[in-house]
Amino acid sequence: PRGLEEAQCSVTNSYSRLGIAAVGGWRAVDALMPRESFPECEGLPAVSCELHLLRPFVALIMFGTNDLEDFTAVEFRRSLAGVVRRVSGAGTIPVISTIPPRAQPRFSPRVARFNAEIAALAENRALPLWNFWRQMTEPGVPRQGLSRDGVHPSALCPPCTAVDFRPAGLRYGYALRSLGGLR
Repeated sequence: PRGLEEAQCSVTNSYSRLGIAAVGGWRAVDALMPRESFPECEGLPAVSCELHLLRPFVALIMFGTNDLEDFTAVEFRRSLAGVVRRVSGAGTIPVISTIPPRAQPRFSPRVARFNAEIAALAENRALPLWNFWRQMTEPGVPRQGLSRDGVHPSALCPPCTAVDFRPAGLRYGYALRSLGGLR
């Protein structure tokens, strides 16, 4: 939709638009809350509004990295299941993704538990599972694909882009994520 393009990009397409339910720092529960700042959403939860506006065939769903800090794995799975229900209920195929590793010792052990819940949800609902964690932990991926903050994916700089599909670029987290999503 017009008006949802990034400020530095004059072209509005699937890669440049600002998401209503794809927001940095969000947790799964946030996607289930209404976005009042978008009148076209009519009080719908963010994920439902996004589906209403785009009518996608497939939705790539990745929550959990931020949920680690605030929720138990069971609470997270409940929220993720709510997102998946809304996506499949809209006639869209949900593809759920595991979360990447976390470098911080207090969160690192919880990643496996959250990924087990994600995989179990995919198996129980017969949904496609994208194992992003495995991509990031492959041999030859520096720092498990994480940037210096130990949370966000890394990028080869320059060009510092998430779509550097050259062999050197595919050793970094953002390019691995982009390629995994395409696959």
